Amino acid sequence: QDKFRTRYLGIIKEENKRLVGQVEKVLQAAALDRKEFSLKLESIHLPAMLQACMDQFALQVENRGGKIEFIGEMKDPHIVGDVFHLTHLFNNLLDNAHKYSTIATPITVLLTTQENQIQLMIKDEGVGIPMEERDKIFEKFYRIGDESTRTTKGTGLGLYLCKKISEFHHASISVDANTPNGSIFKINFPI
Repeated sequence: QDKFRTRYLGIIKEENKRLVGQVEKVLQAAALDRKEFSLKLESIHLPAMLQACMDQFALQVENRGGKIEFIGEMKDPHIVGDVFHLTHLFNNLLDNAHKYSTIATPITVLLTTQENQIQLMIKDEGVGIPMEERDKIFEKFYRIGDESTRTTKGTGLGLYLCKKISEFHHASISVDANTPNGSIFKINFPI
């Protein structure tokens, strides 16, 4: 009986965490829509911030047989931004890359300087995004497919929040996707 009780308590705990996360996304989306927040801007060492975010996902990715790696060379790796919101943005993209990746496929984070921009790319080799849905994925509450084809849980707010956070940092976000060979999310930050 203790084994069953422990198992059910674990399920309840995980479901509670998931629900709290969904409520937080809804509240954050509402605040972003109403512009009821202010960015706490500071100089951020982008590679260090990305590495910290990647470290949170490394064990999960390795447990499914994949790997997560960082590639980047920059003259000045600093941007001005809000640590809280940018961390949320990077974590959401890395979480999606992990959730929609197939077993033993890598996730690659690339950081480059191009003209007057810093480009961040998060690349996975997962299930990809159908061509006809690529323009819609950043819309509020939009989820790919329908109830019968979805295999992962979500609110349809994650990529919407990523777009809003990017916009508030004067950055652009886009996706290149090859079904079924994964996706590349690109964020271009002004220098």
